[in-house]
Amino acid sequence: MSVTLDDLAELGLDQRWLRVASRIGVPAFLAAWEELDQENRGVPTGERDQIRVRVPLLARLRRYLRNRWIRQLASQEVRLKSIQKRVADPREAGELCEKLSVRQISRIIGGS
Repeated sequence: MSVTLDDLAELGLDQRWLRVASRIGVPAFLAAWEELDQENRGVPTGERDQIRVRVPLLARLRRYLRNRWIRQLASQEVRLKSIQKRVADPREAGELCEKLSVRQISRIIGGS
């Protein structure tokens, strides 16, 4: 039996979960839901609603990618001022675009 987005809506799922299911597809959503539900195994029924899934901030991934890119540019001997301009340019940096000081860039390159 296949589950549709309408089935999930009729079930009363919160709108944010319906948006996720719509974006990634119902089969992928159901697989993720099943995986996340593993935390409920062995938990008494009355306590299951208290379990919350912590979602890491996407900003964490973007910061990691930005810092890796900065270190890569530094390894190619790109000057700090040039790195600063490139990271601040949305055409080049895209989602990683951010205004950083030369000091911040220097700390990123130094690993601190």
